[in-house]
Parts: sequence; C-alpha cells; structure tokens
Amino acid sequence: EWVIKPMRRQSKAKTDNVLGIKHRDLVEYTFMNGETHRGYVTALYPEENALNFQSPAKHCKKVNARKCKVLWKYSKIYWLDDVS
Repeated sequence: EWVIKPMRRQSKAKTDNVLGIKHRDLVEYTFMNGETHRGYVTALYPEENALNFQSPAKHCKKVNARKCKVLWKYSKIYWLDDVS
C-alpha cells in the first residue's frame, strides 16, 4: 500500500541544511529506550546539530542529527510504502 503525501511548494525554512539533512527529507531515529520513529524533517537547528521531524505517531523535537539515518531525499512529492 502506497502513501502519497503532497507538500507545500513554498518553504519557510531559514536554514539550508544540517550535516547534509534538509527540510522534508525522510529520516529514522532510535531513542535511548529503543523506540524507533520515522518521519519527515520539519525544522533544523544548525548551531546544535539538531532537527525536528514529524512521524505518524509523534512529533520528535530537537533530536541529534548525527544519530539520524536519512532514508530518502525530498523531491517534490512523497511516494512511500509503509511509513510506520
């Protein structure tokens, strides 16, 4: 089953990238308790090497960008199979 997620064209982002990760990229992050969340980047904090991302279950805030795994680079529309 596919999920098609259109994104707004105009970005209000003030930061270009953090460690090669840009807005709307799909990332995966594992918390210390073992929970893994996957979602798209909504905010970047270059001075802290941190980012926010929105997963289907939770809005993860200020997670370490070094520990995030980039799964997919943004290119105008999401065509994803099983985001959760």
